[in-house]
Order: sequence, then structure tokens, then C-alpha cells
Amino acid sequence: MKEWNWQSVIEWIVAMLLLCVSLFFSSFFEHIHFSAEEAMKQSEKTFDYGPSEISEVRDFENMRFYLGKYKDWFSLTSVKRNYGFLWSFDSDVGGVPIDESEAISYGQSGSQAGDAVVYSCYGIKNNPQVTDIEVDVHTEEQQTNKKAEDDIQTYRDQVNDEGMFLINWEAKNSFIVAIRGLDKNGKILYQEKLN
Repeated sequence: MKEWNWQSVIEWIVAMLLLCVSLFFSSFFEHIHFSAEEAMKQSEKTFDYGPSEISEVRDFENMRFYLGKYKDWFSLTSVKRNYGFLWSFDSDVGGVPIDESEAISYGQSGSQAGDAVVYSCYGIKNNPQVTDIEVDVHTEEQQTNKKAEDDIQTYRDQVNDEGMFLINWEAKNSFIVAIRGLDKNGKILYQEKLN
């Protein structure tokens, strides 16, 4: 039988400790978190924004979206699930100023999710009568300047208790054609045509 060489054992222990310490202090762990909310907070810190008061959390595919408000701004921050249990922040972060002169203030963004993109329209109502938000979305397989009426889809979401909304959809290439704010009877109180 082979005898233990204590010097080799100590060298391996020291090597493993150095590996653990270097991994702990590496930039890899600055962007990876065990909690989705911690990844969201880190994302806001990198943008010198927040901390947001979270209004709504929504899961979509392997992503989690945080709709929030900070001072006179609203924001959408997305984080991605990695390796099944770790979370990292995505490119979506930052605030949009609330424009009190409009019935709704909104922003839009997109986050890569595999082969497709998860698009978001999010915002806050300024008119207390607005209860629902609708967006008309043009989805196309390839970038073209031609719009076909049958390529337009409508998505709808209720405004939450804080007056905020979040609409997500997945597509390869998409853009918002129109956005509407509706009252409880379905009457259009706000409409803006885009593109």
C-alpha cells in the first residue's frame, strides 16, 4: 500500500483554497446571484438607478421582469435564469420619466431569449379612468418596410393597483404600431399611433 505524502495533501488543500478564493473574488460572481431580486438590485446599481419600489413581478420563459417605480420615474428590469438556479441581470435596466401631461407614460424594450426576443411594453397611467392597456404589434419574420394587416396582433393587460402595466410577447422581429388606454367600459381614452 502506498503511504500518504502529507506534503502533496497540503499542496492540494492550498491549491483548492486558492481556487475557491479566486473564484469568490472574480467578476463572474459579481453578475451571478442565487436570488432573482438580488440580480435586479445589482442591475439597478450598475446604472446608478433605484432602488425601485417593485410594483409587479412577472415570469416569461427563463426570464423574470420587475416593474417598478423610483421617484418620478418608472422602470422595467429583466433578469435571466442561468444553470437552472442562478440569476444574472439582462441589458434591460433604467428609468423613464413619468410624463403627467399624457394619459399614460410608457416605455418599450426587448431582451434576447434563445432564438427569439421577448418584447415588453410597460408604463404607468396618469389618467385615473384608464383600467386597461392595449398594444397593436407588428410581427415579421424578416425586416421589411411592408406591413400586412394580418401581421398585426393585439395584446392587452389590466393596469395594476399601483397604476402600472406590463405587456410581454415573444417574436423574432417586432415593433409596436399603436398603444391605447381604455376605461372599464372599453372606451378609448388615449391612443397613439407609432411607426
